[in-house]
Amino acid sequence: MNQARDLGHKGMHEEALQAYDEVLKLDPKNVTALLRKASDLGSMGRENESLSVYEKALAISEETLKTNPMEAFAWQDKAIALSGLGRQKEVKQAYVEAWAAFNESIKKDPENAKLWKGKADTLANLGQWEEPNLPDQIGA
Repeated sequence: MNQARDLGHKGMHEEALQAYDEVLKLDPKNVTALLRKASDLGSMGRENESLSVYEKALAISEETLKTNPMEAFAWQDKAIALSGLGRQKEVKQAYVEAWAAFNESIKKDPENAKLWKGKADTLANLGQWEEPNLPDQIGA
């Protein structure tokens, strides 16, 4: 995963795609690898392939959320996939759901830095630089 990410950052997109494919052979439901692969495909101008991979990532995220609707990272992944698909009206709601799920997860595990980072990323993607008190205040 790290190698693929680094290759993509260096502009070596074909090599990054090969590395993501290796990750996906081992873990076909790795949404992070799918989202990064879709992004690289988009950067290469391969829009149809990119959209197809975003659709796959979205389907896996939604499958996870059916089982665990409070899985914050799945909501975050769903928002990223929706954004890649250009479904902006749905992106904000997915991030609001992610924010609520991160809040619940942090209550249970307040020392988990990964959860705090996820929450911060979610708020940044919502354009919220100060923490709102209520979900309806997000984006207000």
